[in-house]
Amino acid sequence: MEDRSNGHGSRVAETGVSGLTLGFMVGVIAGGIAVLLYAPKSGREMREMLKDELNETQCMFQNWSNDLNERVNRFGEIVRFKAEPGQISSKM
Repeated sequence: MEDRSNGHGSRVAETGVSGLTLGFMVGVIAGGIAVLLYAPKSGREMREMLKDELNETQCMFQNWSNDLNERVNRFGEIVRFKAEPGQISSKM
C-alpha cells in the first residue's frame, strides 16, 4: 500500500481511515471508560454498564469492519473490470 503526503508533513495511508478518525475512536473509548470508573454505582450496576458498553463497542467495530469489507470488495470489482481484456487501451 502506497502512502502519500497530506501537505502537513505527515503521511496518510490510502485506506481512507485518517489519524483524526482513529484518534476520535480511541478518545471516545477512553472517555467512556473514565466516566464508568468514576461513576458512583454499585458493583453489579457497574458490571452491567461495562457489559453494555462493550456490546455497543463490539457492534460499532463490526459495522466498521463490514463497511471496510464492502469497500474492499467494490474496489476489487473495479480493478477486475479495468483488467479485463479490451478495457485497457494500448498507447504503443
